[in-house]
Amino acid sequence: MSRVWGLLPLAMDDSDLMMLILVIFILAVLIISFFMAFPFHIALLFSGALLAGLGIAIHETRRISRV
Repeated sequence: MSRVWGLLPLAMDDSDLMMLILVIFILAVLIISFFMAFPFHIALLFSGALLAGLGIAIHETRRISRV
């Protein structure tokens, strides 16, 4: 059983870190494009739904890794 600190496993190598940085960059670009393309309240709703889905996915992944 591996130990987990936050989101990053302790045995993470360079390619995993680069993929994480890429995903964070793509997520930031997506949220910025929401605010450029839609009215403020709709972009806020989309961004909240996207971040809530990401939080649920992280929670479920960590729950499955504990089993």
